[in-house]
Amino acid sequence: MTRRRTFISLAAGVLQACGTRVSDGNRAVASPPTIATARRDTDPDYFGTKGTGPGFFDGPVALTVRPDGTILVVDAGNSRVQHVTPEGDAIGVIAAPGSATGQVQFPEGIANGPDGSMVVSDGGNNRIQMLTADGLVQGIWGQSGAGPEAFAVPRGVVISHAGIVYVADSRNHRIQRLTLDGRFLGPWGGPGTGPGEFDAPVGLALDASGSLAVADAGNHRIQLLDEHGRHIWTLGGIGNQLGQFRGPEGLLFDGQGRLVVADTSNDRIQIFGYSDRADPVPSLVIGRRGKGVREFDEPIGLAINGRGELLVSEFGNHRIQRVVIN
Repeated sequence: MTRRRTFISLAAGVLQACGTRVSDGNRAVASPPTIATARRDTDPDYFGTKGTGPGFFDGPVALTVRPDGTILVVDAGNSRVQHVTPEGDAIGVIAAPGSATGQVQFPEGIANGPDGSMVVSDGGNNRIQMLTADGLVQGIWGQSGAGPEAFAVPRGVVISHAGIVYVADSRNHRIQRLTLDGRFLGPWGGPGTGPGEFDAPVGLALDASGSLAVADAGNHRIQLLDEHGRHIWTLGGIGNQLGQFRGPEGLLFDGQGRLVVADTSNDRIQIFGYSDRADPVPSLVIGRRGKGVREFDEPIGLAINGRGELLVSEFGNHRIQRVVIN
């Protein structure tokens, strides 16, 4: 079991021990972590190192670039969302640890919303929170469970141009859909290995046509669904050859329309040409296991910055790496 899967099992165990609904008002609120002041790594190719202070990370799992170029990092092990400059200098904490309104526990995903807002998948609290740019709560949706308006460790989240919020409801092995005002539209999928079925889905990305790509991590593959949830194609399968994956967790479509996959347990990034479907063999593969430049330890979150560089959150190296891709 990788460190990442151990972390997810721990998070799920915490949820089961709580046994309460997200709407309960009597949850205990966790104390914030001690703030450290040690220097972090300032290598120009990456930023961050393990710790609890500003600009430090413990298992970063997702990130998004805001319109002003600053970066929001889902710092899962520290149960917070950090706001940093493009160079990685700390600006502040948007969401701190806990279960109260506006707090997060083992957060897993983030997406930019309208008017500078953000949507956060609050994995440990089994809910989705919509926050303003300053961290004020605009909406809280969901509860623990397997019902039609519930989550079991929600992870990746993405918002369509039509204002549909897609959430990878990982332990329920499905994709939940909501409006931006929190109305549930009904799930897609369910547990299994067939087309349109999932085993612990994680990362989500939308192509130019509005079709949804899903990192079906437990099945070691990527699936594409149309806007009605119908299966279009499947890419990959378990292995370490080109075009194969081991627990892929991160996805995006870059500025050239290519499909970029964080092949998490193979410690690499695979980039596929894309028209109406992904090419079966990647046009570019970046990385191997390590701590150096263009090396990774469990890459997960992906984003493109204002310079067109690929940003990769590394769960095992506790950092954000910048990668130039052609």
